[in-house]
Amino acid sequence: MLMKKLIILKYPDYENLNLQDDNDFRKLVIWLEDQKIRHYAIIGRNELRNITKSWNEHFRKYLKDLKCPFEDGNREIAVDWLSSMAISVEFKQNIDKNQKCSAETIKNVREAAKALKNLKVGDDMVNEGICKLARLLKIPQHGDNHVTLQAIRILVQERIQHFNKQNTSKDSAKKIKVSLAKQELGFQTGDGDVDNYARALRLLHINELRQLQTDINQAIVSVQALTANPKTDQRLGKVGRY
Repeated sequence: MLMKKLIILKYPDYENLNLQDDNDFRKLVIWLEDQKIRHYAIIGRNELRNITKSWNEHFRKYLKDLKCPFEDGNREIAVDWLSSMAISVEFKQNIDKNQKCSAETIKNVREAAKALKNLKVGDDMVNEGICKLARLLKIPQHGDNHVTLQAIRILVQERIQHFNKQNTSKDSAKKIKVSLAKQELGFQTGDGDVDNYARALRLLHINELRQLQTDINQAIVSVQALTANPKTDQRLGKVGRY
């Protein structure tokens, strides 16, 4: 049960967890407090982060502050209770989203997805939608709806590319404030300042990777525009560039 809770909480090292190992146990406790429970202020967590001889005493105080009904003698029971509390805290933080996610909502989404999966270009409803979309985008309609749909795709791609180019410079100049304490690091150094520096470097690295992925996607779309739109002569039954 504990492993399932840690999977739900997305604990990064749940597979290699050994509660009998002091480092693994303390690392998990610190992660639960830092990332999920957040009972203490950031400064107040230093006593749990600092691995000293008095750590067990601070851990007992931590359980007492959380009003845990169990003693710290049994690590598995204590961690299981902390994991349950972490799930409860996370649920309360996302209560609006969780309330909207009812069984009926999930059923409707699945039925809609199934209906979309079974759609074909030759269906009357699809043809009507293609015609409306073509009129909205002011695209001349072709006798073959496949061709019209291809033209719609090309136009939408071109407009998205143009929009992205216009906003690239604006987005790069925007400043976004984030809370480093809320960013998952995946490990602990025992020093809160060093952990924050590592989180900042990780965010910068992720941002660079996202920009690289955007550039790669734009390059792929540009190549596809040249190679995936051959001329077609239905009279000859041939497809290609001739």
